[in-house]
Amino acid sequence: MVGLQEFIHKLELGEGVKWVKWTAVTLMFIGLAMVYDMMLFRNLITEESMDQAQLARNLSEGKGYTTSYIRPFSVYLLQQHRSDRSSMVKEGHPDLANAPLYPVLLAAYMKAMPFHYEITEETKFHAFSPDVLIAAFNQLWFALALFFTYQIGKRLFGVGVAWFAMGILACTELFWRLTIWGGSNVLLVALVLGLIYCLVRMEEGTGEEKRSTAWFAGWAALAGLFLGLAALTRYSAICLIFPVVVYCFRYFGSQRKTVILTTTLCSGLLLSPWLVRNYQACGKLFGLAGYAVYEDSAKYSESAFQRQYKPDPIKFGQFSVEDALRKFVTNARRMLQEELPKMGGNWFSALFLAGLLMTSSKPAQGRMRVFLILMILTLFVAQALGRSHLGQGQPDVSSENLLSLAAPMIFVFGAGLCVRMIEQVQVGFPEMRILINAGIWAVFSLPLLLAAVPPRPTPICYPPYYPYIIRHAGGVFDDKDLIMSDMPWAMAWYGQRKSISTTLTIEDFIAINDEVKTINALYLTELTTDSRMLSKLLKGDDQVWFRLYLGITVKGTVDVHFPLKYVWTDIKMPSQLFVADLERWKMPAK
Repeated sequence: MVGLQEFIHKLELGEGVKWVKWTAVTLMFIGLAMVYDMMLFRNLITEESMDQAQLARNLSEGKGYTTSYIRPFSVYLLQQHRSDRSSMVKEGHPDLANAPLYPVLLAAYMKAMPFHYEITEETKFHAFSPDVLIAAFNQLWFALALFFTYQIGKRLFGVGVAWFAMGILACTELFWRLTIWGGSNVLLVALVLGLIYCLVRMEEGTGEEKRSTAWFAGWAALAGLFLGLAALTRYSAICLIFPVVVYCFRYFGSQRKTVILTTTLCSGLLLSPWLVRNYQACGKLFGLAGYAVYEDSAKYSESAFQRQYKPDPIKFGQFSVEDALRKFVTNARRMLQEELPKMGGNWFSALFLAGLLMTSSKPAQGRMRVFLILMILTLFVAQALGRSHLGQGQPDVSSENLLSLAAPMIFVFGAGLCVRMIEQVQVGFPEMRILINAGIWAVFSLPLLLAAVPPRPTPICYPPYYPYIIRHAGGVFDDKDLIMSDMPWAMAWYGQRKSISTTLTIEDFIAINDEVKTINALYLTELTTDSRMLSKLLKGDDQVWFRLYLGITVKGTVDVHFPLKYVWTDIKMPSQLFVADLERWKMPAK
């Protein structure tokens, strides 16, 4: 009985209270995740999420870091760098576009979980089960981000602010969308929060209780680990080294040299092997990501840069600093008007902006606020310069939405200001403050609550992605075949076949077909056929394919000079077009 009484005492007043609270919070998070997935789940909808998913599948199946989504410019880079001029399309085309950490972790998850990629019956298809499992994978990283948010809030402001900030982040609809729409965003948020937590701990070591150099070196090494892992998740995250160095130099006194050198050295050692791999593969440290400033610029609209097979040497060589500045100004103007005010994905970010005008109760709060401002400015510049076509269709959930990395810290400071104002309110009884906190939390959670109100979206993101149709089309081909498409990422993930982006010209199509590998089919979807008429179809990068589409749908025949002759009319004509070298759909499925 004594032992039982001691156990009950620990649960009510002792150390067991902490475990009871965290168990309850964990169960609440799992319940919220299950409800959100059941009511608002959608299959993968972004190019980068399908790209990284198919890359992870190739890794899990022992094919190495090779991609089934092939970009014509990636083919060009390999041919220019390799002495044998091979593009490695037949053997296994190495991926040059993605940082490796997220695909590697996802590949390990795919090995551990029962992933089944087949879609057998169209009438019973609802949600692609691998997409559901990927959403659960990302929600694990979201839970880690929530934990780091709590720890940072507790050390900067106290337990009350920590719980409040974590609750606001947990009920921000943007981050739940990030989990179900795939991609590395949530993992990157968790790693950046881990980096900030290390900085907060080191800042505490500069207070009254002075810490040893070895203690600072240990936390700096951990900070370098988080920074290196963040850069291996998204190359642009390496820009965070600037606010980290400035923060450490300004506030760490005699330990600044140890902290800066250890952090940069550890992050550099972690990142260097992968940069060497990229350089050996294509001669560029960051692969295709090194050309991010070229994309969606005045010279290369939208995805045109990656779709060129043999770049125009004049246009390619004359890209200047002036072009980069023009791109920065254009994107910065749009970001200031549309994205910066809602960078947290929640109205709560307005409290952070108001809090900039108030004094801090602790030096640590003011110092971390300076770091957060530096971080936002750095991410703003990186996002404006690196913006590509990936950030156009779904800008909020794109990995190019770098400003979202600052959202959890914005919520922490916003919660600090909110709790501070609530404490100044005169109330008749203590429970009233709980009701006020709950009311504020409910108001800022309205976007998530209203998302669950009918009408709700269906899991199938059509147009243009209909997994059954894509898998059905890919199923009549072999692994060795190559399909050109305007959504090669979807053909690679759902269709499970090698697919290359549509080129800018028919001449490039012929060149790839003759010099690289035979193109066995062309698959055009609403991404081409339902585009803007004047700016894209008649004058833009897709005009050659739209004219081909019109010629086939109007005349009913393929141009005699085009090498693919057979039209598959079962693929949802006239909104989509599928042309192949043989009538493979009349043959037994592969």
